[in-house]
Amino acid sequence: MSVAKNKKRSKPSFSFKDERIPGLWGLFFLFLAFYCFLAFVSYLFTWQDDQDAVLRFSIALLLDSDAEIANILGRLGAITSNFFFYFLFGLPSFALCYVFYLVGRQLIIKKPLSQLSEKLFYITIQVLFFSVLLAFLFNGFSFPMGGGFGTMVSDWLVRFLGQVGTFFLFLFIFLSRFLWYLNPPMARSEEHTSELQSQR
Repeated sequence: MSVAKNKKRSKPSFSFKDERIPGLWGLFFLFLAFYCFLAFVSYLFTWQDDQDAVLRFSIALLLDSDAEIANILGRLGAITSNFFFYFLFGLPSFALCYVFYLVGRQLIIKKPLSQLSEKLFYITIQVLFFSVLLAFLFNGFSFPMGGGFGTMVSDWLVRFLGQVGTFFLFLFIFLSRFLWYLNPPMARSEEHTSELQSQR
């Protein structure tokens, strides 16, 4: 009788509080990062072949086994990469793979996702900035370098500031970032000189 009770107690049960669940989610995000990376790289070479099909996207395309898709990851890979490249951020969409990797690694090592908040914020800002910058620099290219978001914001800036004004805006942002984060040697040497003079 006691043996039967022990067998019942040792029977595995599923629980959302199981400590292995975050590890499974982490593994999922790592595979998702790898999947998106392969789809995005393939998109760089096959976007022209697949664009007609994915721009007319419908649920039927996902179910149509006869649809000819050149993307290495098939219909879903072509649709996913086209969505991020054509409609969203263009080349900076590759940062999404890095974000998925960071989230997956954080879950696997069982660290809180809140530790990534600052890094994810800066990645988001850079994706938005470079999306607009690439759309401005490569305006007229058939390949969606900055995606739909970048093109929309870039066109608005050009209408508001003009080509030259928009160029100087990007130049100002770049130089400001350089001075703020990198602190060039010239600025440090001037600061050191001023300290020596104050000591005298």
